[in-house]
Amino acid sequence: MSRSIIITGASGGIGRVTARRFLAAGWRVGPIAYTAFEHAITGLTRSLSLDGRVPDIACGQIHLGNALTKMAATRMTGVRHADGSVRAEPMMAANQVAAAVLHMANLPAKTNIQFMTIMARAMPVIGCG
Repeated sequence: MSRSIIITGASGGIGRVTARRFLAAGWRVGPIAYTAFEHAITGLTRSLSLDGRVPDIACGQIHLGNALTKMAATRMTGVRHADGSVRAEPMMAANQVAAAVLHMANLPAKTNIQFMTIMARAMPVIGCG
């Protein structure tokens, strides 16, 4: 049985790293534009989680914060925060996000992580980045 996954932002950054990991593991990867609204993706995740029970489809969503990619590298030199200060933010390796997604996908068929948040441990805001 072939396994498939849809990955947002697969053309660059963390999406590309994740897509390559899945391709190397023999998965069929379908990219979707990063600009898809997060609330729409959350609604799709919830709907597919319910509607996918009978055809045995598992669906999960991962929220990430501050993975080190070209796009996020500027956060290491300083970002303006709500209090007006400019501070560097903690970062995590992009491949850690890919490993977390692969972990979700490789769970036993009757097990699912519907939502996961992965981020640099000392981030100032949970789930953003």
